[in-house]
Amino acid sequence: LRCVLVLKDGRILSCSDDSKLRVYDPNKGYKLTIIISGHREAVFSACQLENDDIVSCSMDKTLKIWSLTQDSYKLKFKSSLSSLKLCSNAVRYTAGERHIYLYASEV
Repeated sequence: LRCVLVLKDGRILSCSDDSKLRVYDPNKGYKLTIIISGHREAVFSACQLENDDIVSCSMDKTLKIWSLTQDSYKLKFKSSLSSLKLCSNAVRYTAGERHIYLYASEV
């Protein structure tokens, strides 16, 4: 387990070494409700955007934007990422000691 995130609706998202993101619903006894596959290596971290999409970064050197209602990612960026943080309306991702900000009003 690399990351745990409480989503806006109260569900819990986890990221792990098996390259998957998982969503659990505490209102259903923490039942696993969604498994998101698409990274090829461990997922380091994730954050939720204002439009409820999920952004994840992985050891496979990609940043991906997902909708929890679709089976695949919406956008993919190639980079060597190590962490993500939601900063107001931007996603800050870190590669080494550099910080890069990605701004998106709608994805």
